[in-house]
Amino acid sequence: MSNNGNHLYEFGAFRVDTAQRLLLRAGRPVRVPPKAFELLLFFIGRRNQVIDKETLMREVWSDAFVEDANLTVHISTLRKALNGDGQKAVTIETFPKIGYRFNADVRELTNGTAPATNIISDDNGPAACVINEFSGHQAYADRPSAVLATSKIRNTRIAAVLLGGGILLTGVYFAKKWFGTEAGNPPVIERVRGTGQSSAIAISPNGEYLAHAISKAGKRALMMTNIGSLSSVQLLPADEALYYGLTFTKDNSFLYFVKSGNEIKSLYKIPILGNNATKVLDNVGEKISFSPNSEKFCFVRKLSDQETVVMTANADGSAERLIATRKAPEYFDEFNISWSPDGKTIANAAGIAKIDRSVQFIGIDAETGREQPISDTKWASGDGIEWLADGSGLIAGLFETGSSPTQIWLIPYPTGEPRKITNDLNNYGGVGVSADGKTIMAGEFKDESSLWITRKDQPSQSQPVSTERHHMFNWVRWTADGRLIFGSSVGGHRDVWAMNSDGSGETQLTTNAGSNVMPTATADGRFIVYASNRSEDRAFHLWRANADGAESVQLTHNAEELQPDTTPDGRWIFYTSGKMGAPPIEKSIWKVSIDGGDPVRLVEGPARSPDISPDGRFVLCWYKPNEESPWTAAIVPVDGGKPVQFLEIPPDEQIHWTSDSKGVSYIKTVDGVSNIWTQPIDGKPAKPATQYTSDGIANFDWSSDGRLICSRTSKPRDVVLIRNFR
Repeated sequence: MSNNGNHLYEFGAFRVDTAQRLLLRAGRPVRVPPKAFELLLFFIGRRNQVIDKETLMREVWSDAFVEDANLTVHISTLRKALNGDGQKAVTIETFPKIGYRFNADVRELTNGTAPATNIISDDNGPAACVINEFSGHQAYADRPSAVLATSKIRNTRIAAVLLGGGILLTGVYFAKKWFGTEAGNPPVIERVRGTGQSSAIAISPNGEYLAHAISKAGKRALMMTNIGSLSSVQLLPADEALYYGLTFTKDNSFLYFVKSGNEIKSLYKIPILGNNATKVLDNVGEKISFSPNSEKFCFVRKLSDQETVVMTANADGSAERLIATRKAPEYFDEFNISWSPDGKTIANAAGIAKIDRSVQFIGIDAETGREQPISDTKWASGDGIEWLADGSGLIAGLFETGSSPTQIWLIPYPTGEPRKITNDLNNYGGVGVSADGKTIMAGEFKDESSLWITRKDQPSQSQPVSTERHHMFNWVRWTADGRLIFGSSVGGHRDVWAMNSDGSGETQLTTNAGSNVMPTATADGRFIVYASNRSEDRAFHLWRANADGAESVQLTHNAEELQPDTTPDGRWIFYTSGKMGAPPIEKSIWKVSIDGGDPVRLVEGPARSPDISPDGRFVLCWYKPNEESPWTAAIVPVDGGKPVQFLEIPPDEQIHWTSDSKGVSYIKTVDGVSNIWTQPIDGKPAKPATQYTSDGIANFDWSSDGRLICSRTSKPRDVVLIRNFR
């Protein structure tokens, strides 16, 4: 149905005004997000008809690719808006595996029968003007002494005065109340000097101090910085341990922090200006959050791979108490936890592993452990949450999708639509909020990458492909004709791209159909192969397409398939099989024909990351002989069987054959700087293939003519303070 023009519809106690994009219930505005409103309009136009999911997604989201989960969320939002009082007056029926039907007796009002929507009663005084945060249109909400009337205006002059004066004043009032004194202006973001490479951060409740762990040369030191003077004190010297979840007590006197060494996470505390650190508790997850008076703290503990629990304990670590339990596949998130200012609710970003790979904010009753959603919205992941001091909402660092940057959001409480505070290409995480609710602290993380080419036996002569850093080159491969194929999120989705080796001729090969990752090209130049989660189960499977990206065909359909590589004759694809979230020991190497069909297991026992030698004789992979043995770089015959050779290569690094099949190259990182080294398979000593003095390496590949392509990465980090966000 068309949304143009002024159409008014009524059903039950509701009225829909298409011109002003308003949904009213008994004359009062009901907040509905823009897409949910469009969904309602479409339902009205096709009322009492069963509409399949594909039609809904095609018509309502015609300008974007959308997942089934997104449709489900908006259906849920719309149902709550239409049945907010608990009475099922309007029904949106679900037809499993088919679609939905909107059951309502809808009446379209003509010009002669439709009273004006925005009428102000001259008997009860003017109604307040509220700025609709979703669409930008104005709606009228009642004050305590005013009721929105539906009778005609008796005096047009009075109405004009009210509209011209009262609406302006009340609109300014509510805009200031909801969005801050500088309503309409973007948040003010200020970088804190001297905080580069901060790997963990926290702001003191009084807003005076910044605690942060500084990374340098592979080690981390715990620092305390006065935000006003920028003077710093080193609380603990640098060591190889990792820091998580820095948290101040409410009186600003102590800093609690989680320190991890040898896979054991322990909670410590230290005075804010330094002294001896004291261990408080072992096995506390990645973050704690204090009760209002700091007498207790809450945290998530992982009891096993099958169970996580929310716990509380006294500030000295005594009197542990179990509050809530989740068993696999459900889980509580270790880092995203915050205790409400009234002490009643513990917020957590909980999820269901291996199903939809998303988290949802829930509130856990601090006494009974009862769970209830804080927001219906689901997120790909979270990077820190913190209650506002007045309990009106939470500030959170959130990924909307797996390929989108982390932005800071305000999640209203107990109800309301989440609102984005930052909106740029940077990542913001590890959020904290000052006690007065005026300042957000966050880490600003930039993921930058660039491609560099090095010729064989010329390790010091690397040259950049392009100085631009708009792509994130997490995976790059050579094609048969000397071009480069890679994954990129530059368009907002993870897609497959290709370009010439000099950086020219950028071409997008897949378009907005799920996340498309880990591409490779066949040696004959006919096809590209990549992993995509575009299919109905949302798991990653292997797809084949023509070299230009056309005519995509799904080749595998099992648990999950990643890390493809093709044989030199172009007939077979080798890959790692096993769910992305599953332990590495559950993964194995399989192969499937380039034309599809039944897959064949190549290696018995745990194995992953296959790389086929250019001569087509062997497969290089990571192999685990048994549960007690470490992962080892192994060479396996291309037809399968047991490894014929093991290589002494640092575990878990990326490995590739050299172009002559005589050596294996791998990434070696020392003090935060990565280089490529090559180990000849005849036992001669390894030697460097590159001589970089900065940055890491995410991925690399050798061309048939002996050129080495490297995706070099850097992660500039700063601590930022964000004000004027409400």
